[in-house]
Amino acid sequence: MPLREEDFDRKFVVVSEQDTVADALEKLKTQGGGDEWHIFIRRTPERFGVVEVARLKEMLAHLGPNLFELTFAQLRPIAPDIPAVQQDAVGLGTAERWAHKSPGGALVVMRGEEVIGRFYIATKRGSEVFPGSSMGQLYGDYINTAPDARAQWRPAGIEPPTCPHCGHQGFYRYDAENNAYKCAKCGEIIS
Repeated sequence: MPLREEDFDRKFVVVSEQDTVADALEKLKTQGGGDEWHIFIRRTPERFGVVEVARLKEMLAHLGPNLFELTFAQLRPIAPDIPAVQQDAVGLGTAERWAHKSPGGALVVMRGEEVIGRFYIATKRGSEVFPGSSMGQLYGDYINTAPDARAQWRPAGIEPPTCPHCGHQGFYRYDAENNAYKCAKCGEIIS
């Protein structure tokens, strides 16, 4: 018996590895998405990276507007690969077994080449995930700093962090190679 529509959720947007975080958030906004949504990064026709919008919210506090310039290829270390399954090719039991082996307990559900949902173990166990505060509640209003609506958005009212190495106050850079934050001035890794 194939997966039923109620076996998976539809809270996601699909982007490519060349898309920036700003591109993904614009798609999310257009589709009415929120913090509980996921961003699927298409890597191959049957393999996707996945990152929760809430994870991007955590990174925003460290990177500030620098986050929005990054492509999903640069964010590969925080977006683990999860497999895709065809809706009509697997049943609920098989999907649960495969999801248990997948990072985050999730699978991308497809119908042909179209992504139609996200199957995850918490759905079947009846667990409710606390959505937490929205990005706006945590970081204030967002101000468009450029004429292009997809360009850099920056949080209003956030004080940039201070580097513990050189004392420079400013948003960090993300070092994808080391999966770490670095000071924009001295280049030291922030732990």
